[in-house]
Amino acid sequence: MDDGWSRQLFELARRDPFRRKIVLAERFQQGEQWLARAAAECGPMLGMEVETLRSAVTKLARPALATSGVRLLSNGETFWIVQRLMFLMAEEEAEPYVSRELLSRGIVHVFHEAITELRMAGIPSSELQPESFVDARKGRYVQGLLVRYEQALREGGMSDFARLLELLPELEGQGSTELYIVPSLHALTPVERRMLECVAGGSVIVLRSGEVFPATAAGIGADGLEMFRAAGKLAEAREALRRLIGAEIPLDRAEMIVPPDSGYEGAVQSLCAALGIPATYSAGRSVSHARVGRAARAYLDWVGNGYETESLLQALRHGSITFRAWSEELFSGELIRALEGSGVGWSRERYALLAEAGEASAAVEAGGQPSEPRRVLAAVFRDLFAALPDPRLESWTPLTVLRGLNAFLAACAPPTCEEDIAVLAELKQRQTSLEGMELPAVPEVQALFYVSDMVQGIRVGSSGPQSGKLHVSTLQDGGETGRPHVFVLGMSDSFWSASIRQDPVLLDAERARIGGLPLSSELAERRQRERALRFVRIEGRLTLSYCCYDHAEQKETAPAYELLQVARIWSNQPELDLAGLEGLLGQPTGYEASIPDAEAGVLSSAGQASGFSQAEPSISEDEWTIAGTPSTSKPSSLPLDASDRWLQRLSAGSGGRLRGGMTTLARSYPFASARLQAAQCISSAQLSEYEGMLSSTRFAVRYGTAAEGHLSVTQLERYADCPKKFFFSTVLKIRDKDVTVYDRARWLDAAQRGNLLHRLYQLYLVELADRAGSGPLQHDEALLSTITEEMLKEYEAFVPSPSPSILQKESEAIRRDAAVFYQCERRREGQGRPKFFELELGQDGEPLEVVLASGLTMRVKGFIDRIDELAPHRYKIYDYKTGSPRKYDENGYFANGRQLQHALYAVAVEQHLRRSGIDPEARVMESAYYFPTERGRGEEILRLQNRREELAELTGYLLSSIEGGAFPAVPADERACGWCDYRTVCGNEAELAREKRQNPENETMIRFLKEAEKYA
Repeated sequence: MDDGWSRQLFELARRDPFRRKIVLAERFQQGEQWLARAAAECGPMLGMEVETLRSAVTKLARPALATSGVRLLSNGETFWIVQRLMFLMAEEEAEPYVSRELLSRGIVHVFHEAITELRMAGIPSSELQPESFVDARKGRYVQGLLVRYEQALREGGMSDFARLLELLPELEGQGSTELYIVPSLHALTPVERRMLECVAGGSVIVLRSGEVFPATAAGIGADGLEMFRAAGKLAEAREALRRLIGAEIPLDRAEMIVPPDSGYEGAVQSLCAALGIPATYSAGRSVSHARVGRAARAYLDWVGNGYETESLLQALRHGSITFRAWSEELFSGELIRALEGSGVGWSRERYALLAEAGEASAAVEAGGQPSEPRRVLAAVFRDLFAALPDPRLESWTPLTVLRGLNAFLAACAPPTCEEDIAVLAELKQRQTSLEGMELPAVPEVQALFYVSDMVQGIRVGSSGPQSGKLHVSTLQDGGETGRPHVFVLGMSDSFWSASIRQDPVLLDAERARIGGLPLSSELAERRQRERALRFVRIEGRLTLSYCCYDHAEQKETAPAYELLQVARIWSNQPELDLAGLEGLLGQPTGYEASIPDAEAGVLSSAGQASGFSQAEPSISEDEWTIAGTPSTSKPSSLPLDASDRWLQRLSAGSGGRLRGGMTTLARSYPFASARLQAAQCISSAQLSEYEGMLSSTRFAVRYGTAAEGHLSVTQLERYADCPKKFFFSTVLKIRDKDVTVYDRARWLDAAQRGNLLHRLYQLYLVELADRAGSGPLQHDEALLSTITEEMLKEYEAFVPSPSPSILQKESEAIRRDAAVFYQCERRREGQGRPKFFELELGQDGEPLEVVLASGLTMRVKGFIDRIDELAPHRYKIYDYKTGSPRKYDENGYFANGRQLQHALYAVAVEQHLRRSGIDPEARVMESAYYFPTERGRGEEILRLQNRREELAELTGYLLSSIEGGAFPAVPADERACGWCDYRTVCGNEAELAREKRQNPENETMIRFLKEAEKYA
């Protein structure tokens, strides 16, 4: 008779078909697999049920629990009792063994495990002697914690699983009518053994076990075993799927076993999803596979990272969360843009000012009202913060975080599938269980860590084998499906060796003295034996593999000892060593499928064969070398996806060499053909459309002659500075997203600081002018100081400061700038009177038509910072600058077209004042770049407006060059490429274009640009 478990279960069912037989498994799914396999292999069985020891004991103890009014706690609930007791001991004891500062979740976890193990070993606090510990102080602490724990259970009317033993003696003998079947008694703790005796009496049968894996490999035929090694975890998973599909194995006849928490699970899951392979997962999948799980992680990241908005923005972009509960009309894109530019996310306090910030921002920048997205966001965060405690007033516990999380998910992550519902139900259940627990206050960070661990521990989609689907299990539960094709991945020493680590609380020496507790070596042996017993039950075809190179650590990895033993048995070479095993397995399998016409070879390319003993083949630009190495386990040549298929086609009939394939790509994909054409044009000596030389007939740009076109002077200067930058920013209108970036070392960025100073100077001079009427201005330092403080408060309201010290530092710098401005204005008394501020060129938003000396007309938009009246009908323009005056050379009037503002604004202001009737005789005599800041030292770069003809010529050349479609990357200052916003897309175009502009063939295309460069 076969001694296999399936046969034993069948014989037990046949021997006494009408007796109730209970199979005690570690998990319900495990027991169901045993019975399903036994029924499939041997036939139907009557009277068989599956239980775990915990469920069987709980069912029998339930009446006694109800009678005594005792509530049974889960293992997760007892954790919180231990945590509370450890906090009490830290507060009550004068010199606690574990102080409050050390009570992290990890410390609480190891002590909870120690208390649970002592309870399951049947060791009460009265029998635990502090002298049994290496450190008597630790012994007294553990004993005291155990005393308090036992007392808390009794006084609170609660019971952990170990305490159920006290209720079971009354039930002894009632289990004698049932037959209990267990696979082994070795893994049972002393309390579990006594529980089993009380529940089952003497009606217990232990299933027999013969040889264990890998010794059983001797019974596997030559055709029933395959082995290979791979150059990466993903490559290993791909090869396993190739062999599975290539052998035309039905999916529901195959099982894939992977090491848990190793990266293999994610690799297999992502491949199955990408290839459309239906699969079940015994351990489930990460909570992040559920939309609600991703939303939960985004919320915890938001709270844990100081309420920075990036995690919520990412969740909104990917659809993990929605703010539809607050507004059905607004799309997520509108809310994302509003949140990106809101300036919140630095601290919790800033969110309370979101609505006020919107009003202040609108008033400062546009004089309007805050947008609807800002109002919605203000309501969103007001409600989210309402569910979280204020750390200034309340204490944090894991329960408060969990309440806030569940409130967030209810509002922002409505479930869309069963997995979402399961995650929500699990989190709700966790909250309910904590509601009845007394939890000590902990720092905010620790409370978040506790809840993050809860969320990370949730697994979704856990399932047993199903028809029509590949089953993916782990080393902790694999090998019991009975499927005839089993793939075992990750058989490296790091994943298969049983680590012998001593418990950090109960050391081996202490366990030996206490008695009844297994040593660390015994625990490791139990785990290995349990796995070996499961793998004995694998029948049929077995494929073993391991990853021989760790790319993260950049080092080789050794195979598991069990893999070496299987290879010795299979090859009949008892003395086989690791070097021989490598020769037996051959070259590592790479990411792509092997080339079928390369003789027993595998692809060897950078990153796939590096780090191994054989030298890497040289790789030219257009081809790779195929390394042919005899192997007893030839990789599959089945193309798994498009990359495999392309590789095989590019190598077919090439004699072991991989062709470049660009011609084939160009025939198949238009973008590849265009890329080849572009490469050819760029490599030539002539400027082409790929370098910004556009055909005016295909791409017309009109600013000087078209009625609908207009330019700002800044844009025209940008063209002279770099035509390609002008093309990106003005013609294509490409710009960076308006995202407020948090800088811990800065309060205001350059634009915000400039806006503040401009408004400060304007408000001060306007107030002086109103006071003076038609009389002379009387400067008032106190007034300037008052306005400065008001402006600082206004900007502080809508621009978050990273810290009070930085706010104070930058505020002082602005006050010093104001002082410089005051001194400059005092020196300027009697030299003119401020007349206009922020004068708009045009009317009602329409650009102003400016007629230059040559008769050229261009449409211009812009604002003039300040215009002073020097004398009747004589004016001077001031352009405020907050930077350094270094680049404004007094002798550089036009700077090759990069400084046109002073001259064009002078002509525009004259014509605007005359046409509008403000001053029909207006004449701008001077323009000045004014630096009224501490950095600018109050300097003034003066430009007399006496070169109108040259201005017309220069402007004509620039406009002609623009309309001619010349946008090469030829910056006036090559260093500017290093900080240009478009350097990523521009690449090294400036270097190439600089060489080509010397080519006489390109002279015609850039002649206007070269003419403009002559105007200094």
